[in-house]
Amino acid sequence: MIALARRSLVFPVVAALLAAALGLLPGCGYSSGLQAPDGYTTVGVAIFSNDSKVPDLERNLHEFVAERVRDTVAAPLTTPDRADVVVQGRIIDFSRFAGTRGPDNELLESGVMIAVEDWLVDGRTGERLGSKVFAGQSVGYRIIETDGEEQSQARALSYLAEGLVLDLFARHSH
Repeated sequence: MIALARRSLVFPVVAALLAAALGLLPGCGYSSGLQAPDGYTTVGVAIFSNDSKVPDLERNLHEFVAERVRDTVAAPLTTPDRADVVVQGRIIDFSRFAGTRGPDNELLESGVMIAVEDWLVDGRTGERLGSKVFAGQSVGYRIIETDGEEQSQARALSYLAEGLVLDLFARHSH
């Protein structure tokens, strides 16, 4: 019984030592995060302009974009005024759409559609780096959901932020 207990302790200890030893080896240059453009070490996210008629939509989008940059780009996130490269953009449109109707023509589903464009800007010169990225996202919801439109709007903004950050920074990652 004691031999079995010792053997069951050996594997976790050996595994922990092996993981620690591998952590000390020099890196091979591989990075799991997206990269900022060459020569830029920090990233900022400006609050997008909002051409839609929905107030504060840009603030909600800003939270999602900043979160995606922080989680996926291998460069520190900082304020736009201190960043080497800044994500800028605008919300082009927000619209609601009617979806599925029931047999008595009652509305069962609806949805929201949001269109956005963004780009990277050199934080020192203000010059745009590369081309703009355009994205649109539609998300539906069932009418019986009391907060369905708010949840659909949040999902659409989250999906947009993920796609926009991937499109902007994937071209700089090797």
